[in-house]
Amino acid sequence: MTRRSTLSRFTLLTNKQRRLFAVGFIAGVVMVLNTVYLLLSSHVAGIGKDPEVLPIMYQLMLLLHLTLGIGFVSTAIIFVFLHIRKVYNRRNRRPWMRTTGGALIVSLLLLMLTGFFILSESNSRENFWVFVSHQTLAALMLAGYLTHRFLSRVKPNMSGAKKGAVFAAVAMSTVALIHFIETGALDAEAETREAATGDSVYVGGPAPEVSDALAMVEKRLPFKAAGDADADSVFFPALTTTSTREFLPARVITHDDLPDLEAFRAETEEKGFAPSYYLGAQSCERCHADIVAQWSTSAHRFSSFNNPFYRKSVELTRDKISKKSSQFCGGCHDPAVMLAGNMVKEIDPLTPESQAGLTCLSCHAIDGVHGVTGNGNYNIHDKTESPYIFDQAKHGIGQYIHDYLLKAKPTVHKERMFKPVFKKSEFCMPCHKVNLDVTVNNYRWLRGQNEYDAWHNSGVAHNQPKTWYEPPTVKQCQDCHMPLEEAVHGDVAADDGKVRSHRFISVNTALPALRGDTETIRMQEADLRDNKLRLEIFAVRSGDGTLTMSARDHNISVKPGEKIQVDVVVRNVGVGHTFPGGTNDSNEGWIDFKASLDAKPVFHNGWLDKRKHVDPAAHFYKAVIVDRHGERIAKRNASDIYATVYGNVIPPSTSDIARYRFTVPRDAEGKQLTINARLMWRKFNQEYTEFVFEGQEIPDLPITEVETDTITVNVSSTASTVAVSPLPEDAKRWMRYNDYGIGSVLDKDTRTALAAFSRVKELVPERMDGPLNLGRANLMAGNLSKAEEMLRLASKLAPDQPRLAFFWGRLLEKSGRLDESIKAYQRTLQSYPKSRDTWARLGRVFWLAGKPEESVKAYLQVLEIDPEHAQAYHQLNLAYKAMAAKAQDNKRKQDYLTAAAEFQRAFEKYKIDEDAATVTHIYREKNPHDNRMSQTIVIHEEG
Repeated sequence: MTRRSTLSRFTLLTNKQRRLFAVGFIAGVVMVLNTVYLLLSSHVAGIGKDPEVLPIMYQLMLLLHLTLGIGFVSTAIIFVFLHIRKVYNRRNRRPWMRTTGGALIVSLLLLMLTGFFILSESNSRENFWVFVSHQTLAALMLAGYLTHRFLSRVKPNMSGAKKGAVFAAVAMSTVALIHFIETGALDAEAETREAATGDSVYVGGPAPEVSDALAMVEKRLPFKAAGDADADSVFFPALTTTSTREFLPARVITHDDLPDLEAFRAETEEKGFAPSYYLGAQSCERCHADIVAQWSTSAHRFSSFNNPFYRKSVELTRDKISKKSSQFCGGCHDPAVMLAGNMVKEIDPLTPESQAGLTCLSCHAIDGVHGVTGNGNYNIHDKTESPYIFDQAKHGIGQYIHDYLLKAKPTVHKERMFKPVFKKSEFCMPCHKVNLDVTVNNYRWLRGQNEYDAWHNSGVAHNQPKTWYEPPTVKQCQDCHMPLEEAVHGDVAADDGKVRSHRFISVNTALPALRGDTETIRMQEADLRDNKLRLEIFAVRSGDGTLTMSARDHNISVKPGEKIQVDVVVRNVGVGHTFPGGTNDSNEGWIDFKASLDAKPVFHNGWLDKRKHVDPAAHFYKAVIVDRHGERIAKRNASDIYATVYGNVIPPSTSDIARYRFTVPRDAEGKQLTINARLMWRKFNQEYTEFVFEGQEIPDLPITEVETDTITVNVSSTASTVAVSPLPEDAKRWMRYNDYGIGSVLDKDTRTALAAFSRVKELVPERMDGPLNLGRANLMAGNLSKAEEMLRLASKLAPDQPRLAFFWGRLLEKSGRLDESIKAYQRTLQSYPKSRDTWARLGRVFWLAGKPEESVKAYLQVLEIDPEHAQAYHQLNLAYKAMAAKAQDNKRKQDYLTAAAEFQRAFEKYKIDEDAATVTHIYREKNPHDNRMSQTIVIHEEG
């Protein structure tokens, strides 16, 4: 009997099944080779040096993987069905054959299910286990097949296996050669791009230690302002750049996610914006439905000409200055317009690009920021729009292939769309830190809104030892403005069912009001009321000067006909920058204060008139700015800004005190005076809203009551004020005294501050806050001996508290013990290495101690943190002049003088224009209410 007849005798396969098996076997072998290539490329050899690039060969192999997978699984299922029919009832003396066969079938089915699940749900964070399972099942299936085959009575044909091995080696070598040629070319391109553009991601950190006084400042000479825009840039005066340094196609920002233009234009003409169309986000929605839904309600989406408040402002800039100058605005508000080069042309406000706002790629195409000076100083990567083929396909097979490739290899997409800097406040800084300069205002450098430094130089960022309260952990912008939110639509970026919210919740209730979006307003108001600010009617001062603090802890009595003062404390509890932030010349926060007798007001401050204008005598939280003619900036005409009359804002962890003085009615004997205070907020004051909607129906913008408090005061000519038992749940009563003391210190009312902090010391004797703050207040008052006594007590209570070292430094500095002061500041910097205030104080003490070179080192550290720090430049100028005076070598002397002159030039750029005070003085004389708000201690009186 021949060998062939012997094999036929024992085989369980028909000729048709053998041919089917051959097809499946070949597909399986190629599939194994394909899988090995993909695994080696991804995990061993690496796809390439640039993690944001995906070679075409790799993508073709991914497509082959899908095609082979479908072909192999289909063939295998048919084969298994035919094979089982023949062997199911056949007696088999080898039970392992059935066991391994059954395991193979289960593995095949699971492999198919996990493959289709990956295709439909993608390789997301939460589904990554499925991706790993798919790989594991493939390995188990291969091992199971080999076991099943070698247990068979009919052994494998080894000559066929050898031919297959040769084929595999040739195929793998060819593919590997193509892969390495392509990745080599891509790596060379990446190195060329990196050499040309450098590292555009700002890192920061301490300046290098250099001993030579001239070498220290070599990189800063001649002086060139870090925030100066390149005059040759196509985006001038914005600091925005692209990797090509040229304009880019608008589709880089909009991703060509554009609607039917006729329908879009009709809706835009009717409403002024088109909320029905997700410009630049429709492609993203396929995988990120939750994020797109959140973004669709955000102020970021409505940042451009779909925002009537911004539109009016930018059109004013374009008309009064130039279209070129409006690029200063466009870098942050109109990237789809500005980056494509259209900001310098006539703009049709009804086009999709001018209605796009901040699309997904406006932020996610950013690959770095340039320093910390703001003004849109980010870089957009535009060398390669997308590493995936068919990226612009919106439907059909092209879209399917693109989505499959992205889901199969999402790491490249993640690398491109999510940079490490995205987690840091520095990513928000480019558009939330602003300065005006000659190119925009034809005047000089002026600071505009600046949420970044307000955060960075605070306890929230753990960079400020002078903070009154310090949270246990550092908070970035994203922690508050992008909290975790339930992913109800199955977003693939979800982790544990949640994504970072892209609503960017803030206090702009005006924009959702225009759209009728009451849900967003509700969420914004809820967030604003969620332990962000605290208002309390805290103290009453009677006519004879008697001060009663913590009004809720007393039955207060006042006399008929006497003039009393009521102090209202507003504390910034949870806002990580100043309250309010942003464009405070158009923002409007205020206190509505009312004293009533028998429900009839006897004194009311902060009321609204019939036109919804706020009482001009109110206690405001906003900024009043004037032009060079002393006229108030009321139209967001930034190019005319000249000087600030006042800017009343509350920094993180600090307090503001509003004082109200009025006369108790003479006929109030035996009655109770009800005093109520409400903290109110409106995004955009009524005057600006009327300007924006001039000639149209004026919208009724939401007014939010953030916090309220009410007390009652007895009116009696005989009764006296008595203390009552505090509320048992008021465990942090000491904080209310502390907040009053903080506000008093900031108003330079040290007498009241000392009284408040003394009460803190009594209430929580185990805490350092009372003694420390008493020490701070005494330092301000000039009582150094008492300040030292309190600091010693605070150090005893909290010996390991690093914040104390700063105040020891101040005490020792004021006492003339300079060497000890230096050591104290250096100890502070061990815990607060990015404290600009500590570096500046250290530099000042080195200067006083006659050590100019050490002073230079300290002030250079200040400039590493804040390159626009006027005082640092002034001190550097003085230090180099002093070193020049002592220099023996003429060349070195001249070099020192050159450095001094450059630092003086820098100081002249950033210093306050003292002549501007003349204009503000004239304005204040004509506007008594704003004059009152500009005072250190603000008292609102009747009449």
